[in-house]
Formats: sequence, structure tokens, C-alpha cells
Amino acid sequence: MSPPEIGLVLDERYRLDEHVSEGGTSVVFAARDAFDDVATAVKVLRPELISEPWLVRHFFDEAIFNRRIQHLGVLPIRDFGLSQEGHFFLAMELVAGQRLDRAIKERGGFEFDLVINLARALLNTLHAVHLEGIAHLDLKPENLMMVGQRLQLFDFGNALRLGEQLPEGTPFMGTPSYMAPEWILDRRALAATDLYAVGLILAEALLGQTVVDGPTPDATLMSQIHDPFPYERLLAVCAPARRGRFQLFLSRMLAKNHEARFQTALEALRFLEEHLVVRPVPLPPREPSEKDRGEREEREAAAALRRAAPAVDASAERLAANPQLAAPEVALVVVRLESPDPARVRSDLETVFEAWKDRAVETGALLVGDTGTELRLVYGWESPLDAVRVIRQVRALWSGLGGEHAPRSRVSFSLGVGVAVGRVFHDRDEEEGLPSILAESPVVLAVRLAALQKGNSVIANERAWLAVQDLVDATPLAPIRVRESAHLEPVYAIRGMKKAPPPARPAAPRPAASR
Repeated sequence: MSPPEIGLVLDERYRLDEHVSEGGTSVVFAARDAFDDVATAVKVLRPELISEPWLVRHFFDEAIFNRRIQHLGVLPIRDFGLSQEGHFFLAMELVAGQRLDRAIKERGGFEFDLVINLARALLNTLHAVHLEGIAHLDLKPENLMMVGQRLQLFDFGNALRLGEQLPEGTPFMGTPSYMAPEWILDRRALAATDLYAVGLILAEALLGQTVVDGPTPDATLMSQIHDPFPYERLLAVCAPARRGRFQLFLSRMLAKNHEARFQTALEALRFLEEHLVVRPVPLPPREPSEKDRGEREEREAAAALRRAAPAVDASAERLAANPQLAAPEVALVVVRLESPDPARVRSDLETVFEAWKDRAVETGALLVGDTGTELRLVYGWESPLDAVRVIRQVRALWSGLGGEHAPRSRVSFSLGVGVAVGRVFHDRDEEEGLPSILAESPVVLAVRLAALQKGNSVIANERAWLAVQDLVDATPLAPIRVRESAHLEPVYAIRGMKKAPPPARPAAPRPAASR
């Protein structure tokens, strides 16, 4: 799968207008939300990383963690899910504000009273984060936005549950200039780890430059572990009457041993309230443009319309009003072929594909589409669904392509396979073609799952996995949300069979529907 490009309308909703930034795991775009017509920031997981289950889970943890924290100091995520193009994404409002790192750079540092006010705001937000059992673990000025007179925290991409430890061999997460010693050495998420980063942010806001910044990332990490903090640089810009109390505060934030620090954000906040009372200083102003004001009015009008619209469960309403509806449980299997020359690959491997299709149809599957690059088969429409048979036949396709006597393609290729089990609703009294029935069902999730994983595995939704869990080795990827479904849908990467499943018994034909 290729990465998203400028101009793409992601999931038929977000038009990607501008590349904003990129990190090790994701790319951020400025976009336009076609539903609400508002400016949006869209974060997309790099396509080459979707085969790493822990990264996919971690990417969606960001959205799940963010939504658990109901606090004005946290920039909320508005939407997240798996797009029709197969991209994992998060969407948040593109606010009219200024990042703290840019404000510090422009002004060369802030006055002391403003820094203490920033400390109060950040610790207040951090207290709410920690109360939800979450450690942010990437606190830095780049992840703080000054929006009006509010300081907002965003980017929970490195967040973990408090007490959680990264497994051995997991890539390092975070920014060396703001990492606490215990995170570098032990990689365990603690509340005190975030407080260490807050201390460094405050020092940077006061001095106008990063305080711990070695010539290389490794040198910076070693400095965090071993070098004493340069308090003398900070005290030189503090009024004499406040130097002692401010140094005591920072020493409790920046102790190398986490047990010597404040243990909670609330404890640090109480120290400020008791020992460092300062006058309220407003954040540096950033006047909103006419465009900002216009977009805010549009957002407010759109929100008012949404609040006024009644919530309707279309499926429940349709079933209640139409007793003649049928709802068989089916499995949709989608096989997607990707290659620089898919026609050549398909020609080279046609004997394998044709044999596989014939076998599937012989055992009760319905072929509902074959474009050459995408195959769609439905199981369970004419006879009861046997999910074990579905997984066995998908595995048989891999065996046919990788067997000793299998034909070889002259062009490189990859296959993505998605399997989704669900119920499809249709009217017995209407002549509806199966493809159109499936197009209106959550079972089309399989189309998206097929875009996620290349190689010797299958991506299946939870209902498919539950039917075969005793027979397969599977890795949970993440709970995802798709446009057709209001709930989170857990999906699994099925790696292979644990043991040979028992032979499937011939299925009894499904009774014909009465008309």
C-alpha cells in the first residue's frame, strides 16, 4: 500500500490539503472535513508499519486514551478508524493557536511569572491525565499548544498505562532532551517520569533554549542519566527573593532518582500554590484572523445542527418496521493483489487462483467479484456458515502459492486477505442482488482488512476469530472503528493453524425463504 498523498479524500471525508509534519511512525496532514467543513489535522500511520501489531495497537491507544481524558487542557481527537483505503488514521480539530516551542523561540524565553502560570496549567492537565491511569511520556514544547489563554496538550502517541513497561526489543519512544533517567534505563511508565519532562519544559521556557541537548541522541541520553542539572543558568534570571524556592521546586521535579521527585502532579501543584505565588500573567496574544473567526462560526453552526438532529438506529428501526427481513450470518473473504504489474502476476498464477476459486465454490462459497486484482467470496449465503472451512480455504490459497510445485510469477507481488463475519439484512420480498445487499452491510469491513497486511497471514474480525480461536494462532491488532459501524471492532492477524481441524461435515441446504 502506498502512503496517502496530497489531494486524497481519505475515507470519503477528509481532503488532505497540506503536509504538516512526520515522525517515526506517522504522517500528519492539514485537511478539510467534508462532513462539517472545518479545518482538521489528520494523523496517518505509516503503511509499512501496519504489519507490526503492537504499533497498530499503540496508534489507536492514542485515540482511546485521549477520549478518556475529559479536560480543557487536552486537545481532543474528533474521529479515528480505518479508512476505506486501508489507512489507520486519527483526526482532530486544527486549532488556531501557536505551539509552545515556536513561542519560546520567537520571544527568547518568558518572564518568571508567566513560566509559573504555565507550570500550573500544565500540572493541572497532567493531574487529569494521571487520574485516568495514563502516562503521556512525550511531554515537550512541541506537544503543547497555546490556544487563546489556554495551554493544551496533544499527541498521546507514546502514552502508556501507568506502571506498564515496554517489552524487551521494543523500539525506544520519546525525545531524548526530555526523557527521565528511569525511562531510559527501565522503560516503565511512571507519573514521576512526566514530571521530569515538565521541569525541563519550564527551564526551557525561562531560558529560551533546550537545557539538555548533547551533540548526539546517545550523548543526550547519557547526560540525562549522569550529568547534574545546570541550576546556575536558571537562577541567574530569577529574582533573588525567589531563587531558593524555585530551585527547591525544580530539584523535586528533576531529581535523577524518581523516588526523590514529587510523586504526583497534584503534589507539585500544591507546592506552587504554597511557595511560589505569582501574579496572573496572560499568555502572549495571537490575534485570530478573519478566516479563524469565520471557521469558528461555521463549526458552532454545524455543532448546533448536529445537536438538534435526533439519533436514529437505522438497523433497529428497519427491523422493527419490516418483520420480513432476513439476517443470515455470512463470511466475506476479500483477496487483494498488489503489484507493479498485477495483470502479469495474475496471468502467471492463474492456475492457482482458478483452482482455489473452483474448490471454494464446490464447497458452498459464492463468487461475487473478481476484478483481477481483487477477489470476493461469500460463505454462508446458501448453506450454514462454517468459519473453520473458510480459514482452511484461505490457508490453502497460501499453500498453493508457496508449494513446491506452485507456478512462479516473474513480477513481485503481495496479497492481502481480509475475512469478516457478520449478519446481512435483506428483504425476502424484494429481488436484491447479493453484491448490493453486501454493500449496505458492516461485512464490507473485509474489504478494508484486506488492505492491512501483506504476506503469509489473514486479517479477520472478532466474530471470525471467535469461531476458529481453538484452531489458529492469532495476534490481536487493535480495536478499530469503521464508518458503517458505531462500535469498536477488534481485529486479529491469523498467522497459521495450531493443528489440523476436523473434516467439515456436509452442510444441510438452507430452507428456501418463503415469499
